Amino acid sequence: MGTTQFWRDIASSSDGTKLAALEYEGNLWTSTDSGQSWKLSLTSSPKSWEAIASSSDGAKLAAAVYGGDIYVF
Repeated sequence: MGTTQFWRDIASSSDGTKLAALEYEGNLWTSTDSGQSWKLSLTSSPKSWEAIASSSDGAKLAAAVYGGDIYVF
């Protein structure tokens, strides 16, 4: 993540190793190493993300778009 992002929300697995973050008017990013490195989620496209939640083990994510749909990853 070399450029400046404007973050909207973040979710974490219970042990803190799996993270997911939403860019304001942007993309969904994930990390599997407690935030040391991040990867752009290929299952999402830029959206007006509102909120994100994670299952305890980090295997499932649910994210809501402002005024729109809920996505499950």
